[in-house]
This record gives sequence, C-alpha cells and structure tokens, in this order.
Amino acid sequence: MKVAKNDEVEAGKVMFDNCWLGGSEDLRTDALLFMAVQTQLGHVLNGFQGLIKNL
Repeated sequence: MKVAKNDEVEAGKVMFDNCWLGGSEDLRTDALLFMAVQTQLGHVLNGFQGLIKNL
C-alpha cells in the first residue's frame, strides 16, 4: 500500500473508509473520535496479520 508508506494518517483514512459499514457520522467528522477509531482499527487489523502469519 503506497499510501501507508508516505502518510500513515491518510492510510488510516483509506482503511476506515473501506471498512465503513455505517454508524454515527461523528466518527468521521470529530477528530478525537476518528483517532480513537483508528486505534481500534489498528488493533483489529494487527490481530488478523498475526493470524495470517501463523497459518
């Protein structure tokens, strides 16, 4: 992912947008909520990465 190498925040936005299924728009527009979502999204995706490595 080229974006991740250049700008981690932009990469987080791309992943958030691609994973978005719906919910409060405040998660998109409030900076503090958005960063909290990014933290949780990182935990989830890192967990999957660990599972894939152990296959």
